[in-house]
Amino acid sequence: MPKTKKKYKPLITIIVIAMLAIFLMTVQIRTGQRPTFIARHIIHLYSSTHKLANYAIHPIIELWETYAWLIGIKQDNIKLQTEVDRLKEINNHYLEYKKENQRLRLLLEFKKEASIVVFPAQIVGKDPSSWFKTVIIGKGADDGIEKNQAVVTHQGVVGHIIEVTPKAAKVLLISDQNSSVAVIIQASRAEGIMVGVQQGRCKINYLARTAEVREGDVVITSGLGGIFPKGLRVGEVTQIKKKTYGLFQDAEVRPYVDFSKLEEVLIIR
Repeated sequence: MPKTKKKYKPLITIIVIAMLAIFLMTVQIRTGQRPTFIARHIIHLYSSTHKLANYAIHPIIELWETYAWLIGIKQDNIKLQTEVDRLKEINNHYLEYKKENQRLRLLLEFKKEASIVVFPAQIVGKDPSSWFKTVIIGKGADDGIEKNQAVVTHQGVVGHIIEVTPKAAKVLLISDQNSSVAVIIQASRAEGIMVGVQQGRCKINYLARTAEVREGDVVITSGLGGIFPKGLRVGEVTQIKKKTYGLFQDAEVRPYVDFSKLEEVLIIR
C-alpha cells in the first residue's frame, strides 16, 4: 500500500465507523427497534472514538485560541505603542511651540518698552571654534541688516553685526575677546571698556582706581562708540581686581544673556 494511503488509513477508518454508527442510529430511530449486538458495539466504538478525538483535539483548539489571542494582544500593543509615540511627538511639538511663544512674548514686551526701533531675527548657526564667539542670524542685507548694528534680547546686550550677506549676517558676541563695549557702572556712573574673556565672561578695563564698584552692581551701555544706545543692560559685576599700584582697577562681569541658549534676538536699527 502506498505511504499516502497508510498515512490516512486511521482517519478513513474513523470516518467509516462514524458513518456506519449514524446509519444504524437512524434505522433504529425510524423502526423503533432495539439495536442489535453488532450495532450496539459499532455505536459504542463510535462514541469512544468521538470522545477520544475530542480529548485529543481539545488541547490543540485551546492552544490555537491562546496563540490567536496572543497574536491579537501583540497587534494591539503595536497599535498602542504607535499611538503613544505619535502623542509624544505631538506633545514635544507643543512644548517647543510653547517655549518659543514665551521667548517671543518677552522680546515683544521688550520691544514695546524700549524707546528704540528693533526687529526680530532667528539664530541659524554658531561658530564651533573656541577662538571666536559668533552666531549667524537668518536675516541679511535684503532685510535691512547693516554692519555694526547692535543685537540684543530682553535679557540684555548680545553683540553687534560684523558681516552681512544678502540672506544672513554674523554677530560678534560681547563675550568674544575681540569685542569691546563702552559701559557704565549703573550705581556709581563709573565708566570703562568691557571686553570678552574665557567661558562666556567679560571684564571691564580702565575703571578709575578711585571709582566705587561693588559685586552685584549692574553694568549698562554708556552710549559711546556709536554702536550701542545708552542704558542697555549688559551684566552684573562678580569680582573686583584692584592692584597695589596703577591708575585703574578691573571688574569681572557676568553677562545677563546666556549665549549657549540663544535662539532669537532683536536687531537695533
